[in-house]
Amino acid sequence: MAQYDDLDNKQIFAYSAIFVVGTVITIMFVAIIFHWMDEGELRRKMLNTEYTQFNQVLIEQTESLNEYVVVDPVTGRFGIPIENAIEAALKDKPKSDAGTSDEA
Repeated sequence: MAQYDDLDNKQIFAYSAIFVVGTVITIMFVAIIFHWMDEGELRRKMLNTEYTQFNQVLIEQTESLNEYVVVDPVTGRFGIPIENAIEAALKDKPKSDAGTSDEA
C-alpha cells in the first residue's frame, strides 16, 4: 500500500551519530575551558591574598622581635631584641669541658 510513512533509517542514524559526536565534543570543550579558568582563578587568589597576608604577618613579627618593648611597667620588665637576648644567653651559659649533656 502506502509507502509514505516508511522512515529512512540510514539518514536518521547518520544524523544521530553526527549530533552525538558534536555533543560529546562540545561537552569536552566546555570542561576544558572550565578547568583552565578554574586553575587561573586559583592561581590569582593564591598570588594576591594568601602570600600577601602571610608576608604582612611575618613583617610584623620580625619587627616585634627586633625592638625594645615595655612588657610590664609596674615590675620594670622590658623586652629586648632577639639577637641581644641570644648573645646574653650565650654569655651567661657555663662552659663545660665534657661537652653538652642533658641530665634529667
